[in-house]
Amino acid sequence: MNGTPHYYRVPRVVLISRQFVLSTAVDAAQIPDGFALGNIVFGDYERDENECKISITEIADGTECEPAVLLMPIADVLLHPEYKHFGVRHSIALMKLITPVKSQYMVPACLPFKNFLIGKNGRQTTDSIYHIDFISDVPRDFIEEEKEISKLKLLPREVCYLYDNPVNVSKIPKGRMACSSGCGFYSGSPGFVHEHTGHWSVVSLSQGGSPCPDPLRQRRPPPPPRHTLIYPYVPWITAAITGKAVGAFAKDDPFD
Repeated sequence: MNGTPHYYRVPRVVLISRQFVLSTAVDAAQIPDGFALGNIVFGDYERDENECKISITEIADGTECEPAVLLMPIADVLLHPEYKHFGVRHSIALMKLITPVKSQYMVPACLPFKNFLIGKNGRQTTDSIYHIDFISDVPRDFIEEEKEISKLKLLPREVCYLYDNPVNVSKIPKGRMACSSGCGFYSGSPGFVHEHTGHWSVVSLSQGGSPCPDPLRQRRPPPPPRHTLIYPYVPWITAAITGKAVGAFAKDDPFD
């Protein structure tokens, strides 16, 4: 996200439908003083032929659309009720775009249809998760700046809570959070799994974390990066996008 430039904070979001993006609840609700939620920035926006106004003849001759960046205003924000009513910080939020993304080449990420992080044996998977994000914490040139793809391994669940003092101060159910290898992640950056069908499913959102330690200085290892797991939220996300609010929290749905 980006609007009025902020010198150190650019939260990340994930497109999950033509008109909705997924973010962390803290990024959507806790805005620095003097700032407001800005536009959603789609870097490397790939326009289709209709947007470029390219004819079939020009396509046959090898003409391609020029690189573009799409700035999309936010129409509404829906915070998960567990954040609004119970203060669960490591929760999620939905943002509704003012208009759907039209390009047929901009394919939204899939929501997980199963819990990819639990193996067939009922234990936490040892498979890798793909983490994709800009290298820079505050990207300025969305076309030229490089992205980084890294493979993460999940850590034992008990490691997540070693640094809570004295209890699980995040107030999040333990089945909705995981810790991983890696360091220096930015809030809202996604984790994906690549399904055998070829689809990419978003399985987690990073809650940020400690920067990577200086290898020349020996200190206590920083807390591992925490990620909010998406699978438990899929029913709520689906209900919110389709306009059918869930149960007792119907009054919290601003999309009606």
